[in-house]
Amino acid sequence: MLVCLLGLPFWFGCAEEEPELQANTAPVIAQLVADPLVVCLRAQGPYEDRVVLECTALDADGDSLHYLWESADGAFPQGNQRNYTFWLPPARVSRCVIRVTVDDGALAVRDSVEIVVLTEEQCAAGQAILPDIVIAPSSGTMETLFSLDASASRHLQFPDSPLDFRWDWEGDGLWDTPWSASPKVEHTFGRVDLTRVRLEVRDAWGQFADTTRSLLVGSPLPTTGIEAVTLPPGEFMMGPGEGQLTVIDHSFVIGSTEVSNAQYLDALNWALEQGLVTVEGEFVTQHDRPLLWIKDGYDSPTEIRWSQELNRFHLACSRFVDGAHGPGVAFAHGYDPADHPVVHATWFGAVCFADWLSMREGLPAYGNGDWLRTGTSAAGYRLPLPMEWEYAARYDDGREYPWGDQPPDCQLAEYSPGEPCTGWTQPVWTHFDGASSLGLLNLAGNAWEWVNAYSSDHSGAEVQVTSEIRGGDHASNAAALRATRATTVPLLGSEMRTAGFRVCRTLP
Repeated sequence: MLVCLLGLPFWFGCAEEEPELQANTAPVIAQLVADPLVVCLRAQGPYEDRVVLECTALDADGDSLHYLWESADGAFPQGNQRNYTFWLPPARVSRCVIRVTVDDGALAVRDSVEIVVLTEEQCAAGQAILPDIVIAPSSGTMETLFSLDASASRHLQFPDSPLDFRWDWEGDGLWDTPWSASPKVEHTFGRVDLTRVRLEVRDAWGQFADTTRSLLVGSPLPTTGIEAVTLPPGEFMMGPGEGQLTVIDHSFVIGSTEVSNAQYLDALNWALEQGLVTVEGEFVTQHDRPLLWIKDGYDSPTEIRWSQELNRFHLACSRFVDGAHGPGVAFAHGYDPADHPVVHATWFGAVCFADWLSMREGLPAYGNGDWLRTGTSAAGYRLPLPMEWEYAARYDDGREYPWGDQPPDCQLAEYSPGEPCTGWTQPVWTHFDGASSLGLLNLAGNAWEWVNAYSSDHSGAEVQVTSEIRGGDHASNAAALRATRATTVPLLGSEMRTAGFRVCRTLP
């Protein structure tokens, strides 16, 4: 039972005919103690753990005193009673600060006491050390110098006992620093991810305890705006060989680059805030359709992940670019996925991004769950039709590749001429030598690009539930990079490991 003993002394004297008015003085908390200071919580059964707080307060004026008990969850119910039992709920593991405010109706004083709360397992193990980490700033980029401070760690039985510390920066079980008596370190993380920093603390008797903290390391300058190029109406011979005369009877804009991870992440977190998307297992969904694969874990190839802890999506480095071998060699100065093309998106995921972009700019969205494959009549953002994509890639001389008729090389495109140029994607704003006549980048190589579902004559009529991808990717050969090349994808919900997209919009 929690009992608060409040001493209220009174003084009496003889009053003068005209008593002198005295200034009101604040009460004084003479003593505030907690017993016990360390509490063990039971995993099952009724939790009987409680703390008895003893408070002694004095007021020189003899005023009636009131007191308010509070924790991080707010004021205790009926906290002004002299006899009060403070029960520790099972969720309060680590540290619990109890505050008391004593007032005389005009002036108030405050004090607090800290209670250490251990799990049943920690108590059974006889844990005597409570490790703690303070990280500043709480988030940053690969260029941020983080300060990590374990000074708040303490020995529960012998508070003055010296402690040693060591750190694991990635939470992978490998210690990155030797033991040190200093609780403070600084570190720059060269990996974009939700990093789990691990601290281990050792006392003079060889007892150990560890804890982890999550730290979001993001991109220095993520680009979230969409840059686009305008194409006028015209006609061209579509397809390989002699092709088929195709007329473009409208002006439209098309993204200068593929949509990047940072751009998709920004829109996805916005859609989450609007209640448009949900997380179901390893996929983001909307209208019961899979949009994006978000597998978590160190071995995941995906670069957009979900954090239940943060309740948001974040970027993370793919395992395929880790280490000193393979694609990682190409990123010797650190790999930042922010400006690389988003991949692992389904056709639905590409369409939803276009809808989110339209909603944010006040334009009509064309998806809305019915997945109509609207062609050029859509007023908002959409995926380009195959004829629009090819028209942009070959503009305005019918060239074989976006840059011309010259065969590809690693300066012009990210692909695999026998041996891969890199073996991974490059940022969406690279390969300027391979730009189209209008300055569109990476139309060939880097990542396949979803286009809108199509009919047999490429008119955009709603007759099929298949789509196609264009342009090839970083693992493609030279033939796949031709502007006339198309690969049919039979299922719009297919998650393509190397398929991205760029957006398009019809001009009035």
